[in-house]
Parts: sequence; C-alpha cells; structure tokens
Amino acid sequence: MKNTNSMSNLLKSLGLFLLLFVVVLSCKKEEDPVPEKQKADFEFTNATVNEDVGGAAQVNINLAEATTEAGTLTVSITNGTGVAYTTNYVTNPNGSSGSFEIAIAKGATTASFTITPVDDTEENDARVITFKLTEATGGVELGDKTTLELSIIDN
Repeated sequence: MKNTNSMSNLLKSLGLFLLLFVVVLSCKKEEDPVPEKQKADFEFTNATVNEDVGGAAQVNINLAEATTEAGTLTVSITNGTGVAYTTNYVTNPNGSSGSFEIAIAKGATTASFTITPVDDTEENDARVITFKLTEATGGVELGDKTTLELSIIDN
C-alpha cells in the first residue's frame, strides 16, 4: 500500500507540474506582428511636361496598399546635360540640394511631388531630369519602378 501511495503522489506531482507548465506557456506574451511595408513605385517611368505648362505638373508615386505606419521616401535628382535646378525647373518639396524627402502618412496609398518648368525664350532640345527613389523608411519600401525620366519639352 505504501508503494501505491508513493506512486499516486508521484503521479499527482507530475500532473501538477504539467498543469503549471501549460499555464506558464499560455501566459507567454504574444509578439506584435511586424507591420507589412508597402512598395512605392513611380506611376510612370518616362514622362514629358511642356515648358509652358503654366504651373506645376504633379508626379505620382503609388503604394501597393494603404500604409500601416507613417514613413518617408527620399527622391534624388540627376540633371541631364545643360539642365540646372531653378534655371530650367523647380520642385516642391525643394530639391535644390539634389534630393528631397516626401512624408508618407499612415493610411496613405499615394504620394506626390510637383515640378514646375521655367519657361524661357530660348530655343532648345528637350531637357531631361532623372528622379530616383533612393530610400524608404517606416511603413514604406522601394518597389520595382524607382526611376522616372522626365523630359521638359520646349515650347
């Protein structure tokens, strides 16, 4: 009988241990899921704008879906031959340093910036500017269409 009591106590202790183990495991804090980043792509990879557009032309950047957190996109600018910022065009946000940043709000599905050509009296060939998405932060990541070649057509 003594042997049976010892075995019974051992089984009870083992059962209590397993119950306690299950309770501890079930109390483990679930980790927050990592928010999915949304790919940012230029709407077009090539575009033209007339020099005499009479204002700003909007450049759109599409996001795959609404962002789950805010972020930023950095856009770099490379001027083609004979093209100069302020002489031939300006952007908003200001890109006179050769790049600018666009803030992306939580829940956004698009972003944009504008380019305003400077209408001069000179006859010239198309002026080419290359915009490139170079960095993304927060809920945004770079997509596949990260380069836009924009030509300003003389009037």
